[in-house]
Amino acid sequence: MRRCSQNRENAALITINAKKFVLAMGGIENSRLLLWLAKLYGNTLFDDFTPIGKYWMEHPHFTLGRAIVDRAMSDNNFYSLTAEAQINRQIFNCGFRLETQRFEGTKKIIRELMCVAPALGERMASLANKKLVCAVTFKAAWEQAPEISNQVSLSEARDRFGIPRVNLLWKKNELDRRTIVESVDAFNKLIMGNNLGRIQLDAWMLDDGEYPLNDELAGYHHMGGTRMSISSKYGVVDKNCKVFGSDNLYVAGSSIFTTGGHNNPTLPIVQFSLRLKDHLLSLM
Repeated sequence: MRRCSQNRENAALITINAKKFVLAMGGIENSRLLLWLAKLYGNTLFDDFTPIGKYWMEHPHFTLGRAIVDRAMSDNNFYSLTAEAQINRQIFNCGFRLETQRFEGTKKIIRELMCVAPALGERMASLANKKLVCAVTFKAAWEQAPEISNQVSLSEARDRFGIPRVNLLWKKNELDRRTIVESVDAFNKLIMGNNLGRIQLDAWMLDDGEYPLNDELAGYHHMGGTRMSISSKYGVVDKNCKVFGSDNLYVAGSSIFTTGGHNNPTLPIVQFSLRLKDHLLSLM
């Protein structure tokens, strides 16, 4: 392990001996360090044919439009697809956030609704006056398909410790787009079928346009890169989080995820960490 000061020339090199080592450096840094070790030492520490850095994932986060919905829906403002809906539509999971707007936003949507559906607009206006409906900003975060081309790799640039910095390739594919389109369709059928409101989608969703660049974009949920698998062909760590080909090197964190769901990854990270702790204690 290298211990460095601000000045690399004054850096001191120390050696730490342990029976087991656990990398828990984050959803990018775990891949970065393993890639660097593979570059320095080849397959002397672990199997260097594992897909280190591959299948990197995030949660796409975007504003899809606006909606006017029943007040009860805005009070319970988070919704997600059922497992049955995902299977039937052959898509990944998705979660919707309904963020309540000011009353001025409600009036604006109702005015626009009256232009295309006067009777419905008048009904919504009467409900709004009774505070039974409100306008919401319609947002989504969804599960991304694990794609081998999405990856962390080493760049030529190096940090002040001499370790290569990373290049990050992250693109959304056709299944990612279909997931959000089909999810919106399912949610829209739910609220229209139960007369709970109407959705007004933004142009990029309606016209299959490019993803906006002035939005949330992602959730800062870095996942994958050292994924778990039963085989070193498809993963970097085994079921006990041990790096394939290593006797004592383990990985903790969201980098071991094989898929990301649509929820925040914090609790699964904790669960896997506790599971790894139990496993390491069983080896003592």
